[in-house]
Amino acid sequence: MHKKKSIIILSCISIIVSLLLIVTSTMALFTDQITINHHLQAGTLKMTLVRENLKVKTLDETGCLIEKENPNEKDFTNETNDNIFDITKDQKIAPGCKYEAQMRLENHSDVAYEYYFEIVVNTKDLNLNQQLKVTITKEDGVPQVFYLNNGLMIGNKTQTFGQVLKDDTGRFKIAIEFENKADNVNNLAQDENLVFDVIVYAIQVA
Repeated sequence: MHKKKSIIILSCISIIVSLLLIVTSTMALFTDQITINHHLQAGTLKMTLVRENLKVKTLDETGCLIEKENPNEKDFTNETNDNIFDITKDQKIAPGCKYEAQMRLENHSDVAYEYYFEIVVNTKDLNLNQQLKVTITKEDGVPQVFYLNNGLMIGNKTQTFGQVLKDDTGRFKIAIEFENKADNVNNLAQDENLVFDVIVYAIQVA
């Protein structure tokens, strides 16, 4: 009986947070990761993204699955090559590995904002993409499950994922899991690579 062998590399996961500015003279809303550095007589929409906690089930130095937790907060507000799951560039994962980050959004703005996500997949190894389950859970505890495939939008400008009021906070969990598939399906993903970006968008509540 053949043993299942499925090892992959999950590299370069980044969080990009969009900053938005409302200009009072035109009431135009600037989006698409634009940062305004000079002062205007206008309201602002400014968000902060912080990881509060990280729970992982990953391979140890012996190749066995172990569970670990990192309760130290880490700020991901600015564009960075670090990733919310603390996965290193050459780290290998296998079926059964899971990474779950508890995230906090803070609103230091003059207005309330709504937010949504985009996951941009930069590789075309579909055997691997289709075996990676993404779960995003709101504060109400209701999970939403997706598969990476060719990338996905989780919400949009008209149907957002959540809302954060002025001077308030919002929380969500995002998890990625390499599912343990039957019938040797995992073997199809051997030696494949995956690169993807998680982008958090914020937009003023209309």
